Amino acid sequence: MYEQRIRVPFIIKWPDQLEKKATVFDEPKNVNLAIPPTILSAFGISMPDYFKNLPQQDNSFGGMAISETVMHPEKNDYVISIVSKEFKYVMFAEIDWGKYRIKNIKREELYPVDQATGDVVEDSSIIQDSPDIREKMRKTSKLFAERNLNFQKLYPIRKFIRGGG
Repeated sequence: MYEQRIRVPFIIKWPDQLEKKATVFDEPKNVNLAIPPTILSAFGISMPDYFKNLPQQDNSFGGMAISETVMHPEKNDYVISIVSKEFKYVMFAEIDWGKYRIKNIKREELYPVDQATGDVVEDSSIIQDSPDIREKMRKTSKLFAERNLNFQKLYPIRKFIRGGG
């Protein structure tokens, strides 16, 4: 559920252009931090300065794969999914786009990660049985969302669209 951009193998092969060594990560990682620099450097292009300010670059979120989705923009529905080595947490929230903040949390889900296989066990949420983990993951999600919303305030998406302001 909501893992379109996380927990997916990523391989780049470009003979004679990229280094000939493989990098394997044994913990969750935001691959979207590795893709742009790899591709741009292959073309001799340096990373834009704003990339360094992405919330994913913050070491506070190391060891986690994070995915955000705006489900229904007209309803301000927002979903954030965080996967660590131990758990997958999903928060469904309403965003106040005018104030760039989470207005309210609608629902939360928490699932364990099978340590033998690395698979998320999504049979049923353990959110009610794990209040300490829930609180830690909620706090991390809110912090990430807050930093990402502030990033969007500083770097509005229209700046990156061709012909945008």
